[in-house]
Parts: sequence; structure tokens; C-alpha cells
Amino acid sequence: MSLIEEIAEAVNVVENQTKEIREYINDPRKHYKLRQNKPLFSQICSSLDVIGDTEQAITAFEAGEFGDSTAGRYLAIYGLLQAIYVQQDAVDNLCEGLGIPENIKKYPTLLQIREIRNDVVGHPTKRNRPKSNPTSYHHISRSSLGSTSLNIFSFSGNGTSKHRSINILGLVSEQKKYISAILSTLTGRLEAEDKAHKEKFRMEKLVNLLPDAMDYGFEKVFEGINTASNRENGAICLKLIHDCYNQLIEKLKEREEYPANNVLVHHIDDILYPIKKLEAFFEDSAENTLSEKDAYIFASFLSNKHSYILELLKEIDEEYEKGT
Repeated sequence: MSLIEEIAEAVNVVENQTKEIREYINDPRKHYKLRQNKPLFSQICSSLDVIGDTEQAITAFEAGEFGDSTAGRYLAIYGLLQAIYVQQDAVDNLCEGLGIPENIKKYPTLLQIREIRNDVVGHPTKRNRPKSNPTSYHHISRSSLGSTSLNIFSFSGNGTSKHRSINILGLVSEQKKYISAILSTLTGRLEAEDKAHKEKFRMEKLVNLLPDAMDYGFEKVFEGINTASNRENGAICLKLIHDCYNQLIEKLKEREEYPANNVLVHHIDDILYPIKKLEAFFEDSAENTLSEKDAYIFASFLSNKHSYILELLKEIDEEYEKGT
């Protein structure tokens, strides 16, 4: 496999990895938790976008979309090295935003690439680092500037000098290799966190919190609406239904699914409203605004919505059981 083919393959890897990370953070439970810290969530979103944006810039360089003039090559090299540097920062900030202890400092090759960028693009005319190295001065040899390589001449304040030949495609390949390694660590950690959470609750079935006996309860609610003498039994069964949903909400909170799971929360809220209205009907309180016909319609809605929620809970149970 040629170097260009290796780079093209790495592009797809980076794109797929960022896509996978997005899928993990867009999971309702994870998404809700991350959004509680709005600055860090914004940092995560910005970092993922910038990783993708800089990948496009790097790909444009590889495709030679800058023309064949010396001026175009200068612009391409400056842009490439800056894109590489920004991409590294974005990956670092993504790790920080997700709270995962991984960063580019663990990869000496990435730090070397940053040094090349600083020499060529960052501070070429005067790099002043008195705590570590003497002041230095750098420039690209114009005659050496090609589409895949360049030479850098460097002079130090202590009188020394050096010449470096840089293989640009090799540098790009190393960048992609180690950026991919960091993203792989992130996806691995996110996957492990998700599996650990689901394993913790895998044996607890949410559907068991809404047992089949509730069907009998709904029958009694309808009987209580249709026959005044059955109102007391209807009220008792409605309370049992209400208690089951309260238990479900508490369990969902324990599993960090409530209020994170917007779809499920929406349908549960739809159930709590008619329950409250029907409770007022059975109590014949001053708050009751329902006729018997109204109450029947509310109970029908309640029963249908309950069946739909059961299906949602079955899907969640299956997801937890699979661990994915």
C-alpha cells in the first residue's frame, strides 16, 4: 500500500471514529448529562466539528488542490501545518470535555509535529523560549519547496544552525496515525462506560414495573366511569396505576433515563395528566371538570398511551440486555 493510499484509509478511519463518538454523546442519557455543563458541552461540539473541518483541509492538501505555483505551495504548506496544529488542539479539548484522561502529550511524534509547525508557521522569525532553548530563527528554503517535501534552515542565538528535510506526506501520515489512536481510546472509553451502565441494570426489566395486572385495573377504571356504584373500585385501581407510574419514574431516574429520554418522558407526561383529571372525577372534587363521557375519553387515551409506553420499555429492556 502506497503512502497516499495509507493516508486515504486513515481519513476514513478518523471520520468514522468522530461519527462513532457523536453517536455515543447523542445517546439521550449521555447527551442530557453532558449538557448540564453548557461550556464543556459547547467545547465538545466545537472540537468534533473542528476535527472534521481540519480533516477536510488536510485532505485538500493531499489532493493537491492548491495548484502548482510556488505561491500556492507556500499557502498550502502554511495552511496544512496550521490545520494539523488546530486538529491536535481540538482532539485535546475533546478529551478534556469528555473527562477522559488522554492527550497529545502522550504521543512524542505529535509533539514533534507541533514543533515543526511552530518553526515554519507559528514563530519562524523569532522563537523565544528562554526557559528551555535559546532564541531561534527559521525559514523554508524556497528552492526546496515541493508538493510533498521542503527544507527548513534554522539558526540559534547560541551560534548553532541546522538543516532539516521534511517529508510532508510522511508528517501527515503520522498525524493521522496518532490522532486515530487517541480517538480510538475515546471511543473505547465511551463504549466501556455505556456497557458498564447497562450491565448494572441489565437484569432489571422496566416492563415489570407495569405488570399485566394493570389491564384488570384499567377495566375497573372503565367500570367506575360507566357505573356510579363502581366508582370506589375505579378510584382504587386508578391509584394503583398511578403508583406504578410513580415507581417507574423513580427507577428511570435511578438509571439516568429520566428526564434524559425525551421521547419516554413526553409519553409519561401524557399519562400523568389524564390520571390527575380522572382522580378528580372519581373524587367528585371541586376540581373535576369531566362528564362521564369526558372521563371515558380520558380513560381510553390513558389505556392506549399505556400500551405504547409498554412497547418503549420493551425496547429499552432489550437494549440493556444486549449491552449496546
